[in-house]
Amino acid sequence: MAGKIKFNLDEVKKLVDDIENATEHMLPYEELFSKEPTFLKDGVAKRNPKDLPYTNDEIDFTKVEKAFRLVKDNGIYLLSNAMHKDKKSPRESGLIVYAEGFNPEIDGDIWDKCRRVMGGDDCVISIPLDWYNYAIEKGYKSFIISVSAKNIGLVSK
Repeated sequence: MAGKIKFNLDEVKKLVDDIENATEHMLPYEELFSKEPTFLKDGVAKRNPKDLPYTNDEIDFTKVEKAFRLVKDNGIYLLSNAMHKDKKSPRESGLIVYAEGFNPEIDGDIWDKCRRVMGGDDCVISIPLDWYNYAIEKGYKSFIISVSAKNIGLVSK
């Protein structure tokens, strides 16, 4: 498993705007088990690791880091982690950005291709919003993410 996935910067900008305009953001699942949480509501104490995970009632969603979600399931795509009151799905709201060549509606049967790049299991990986800002600052023409079994990173181009 290894490869590079490329996203259109103009399309990713839709997600950036969504993230920036939201007041609350979804926490990635793995963070519910954090030993050093930065997202707890005032007055909620840190827990002993054996008493995790935290519940939604304990989370201040305004403190959650702004980020993308890189998803691999039936395709490879980015989502915003913004929380929306209208509860529309990313597809319904148009806030889903497929990697070039990894959209099953356009590119056909991409199961093997997705598996080669990101492995066999479905997954969701948090990608810092700062990566997009860095790409823009450096004048990158595309938003390219390199993925391997142990690492993920922004490709400089």
